[in-house]
Amino acid sequence: MTEQAQPTPPSTQVQYVREADCEALYANNVVAETSVWDLKVIFGILDQSVQPNRVMQHTSINLPWTQAKLLSYFLRIFLAVHELQNGKISMPAAIVPPDPNTLTGPEITPEVREAVGKIYKDWLANL
Repeated sequence: MTEQAQPTPPSTQVQYVREADCEALYANNVVAETSVWDLKVIFGILDQSVQPNRVMQHTSINLPWTQAKLLSYFLRIFLAVHELQNGKISMPAAIVPPDPNTLTGPEITPEVREAVGKIYKDWLANL
């Protein structure tokens, strides 16, 4: 009987190379759009030089849902480490998201309200 060759697992090492035209931009405003396929994250900068104030959106990135879930994990890690090293990040009351119990609309089912409420409660506990 002959031995069968075992498949070689793919390498988990990745080399990151930044392209010459890679831009570093700043954003102090982020909004999201969702679809069945992905999450679109749109970045912008608050412009207070005109009234009413406006946000000048400059970049959007689409992430497949798997990547969005991984990003949420790594963002929590980055925030936890930053706060351990530098202290809690203050959150002005004016920008705390509304209580999910105040949300309305046909997409706000009891299951959605419960899931969002749990995330909100956890988020508030970590302020």
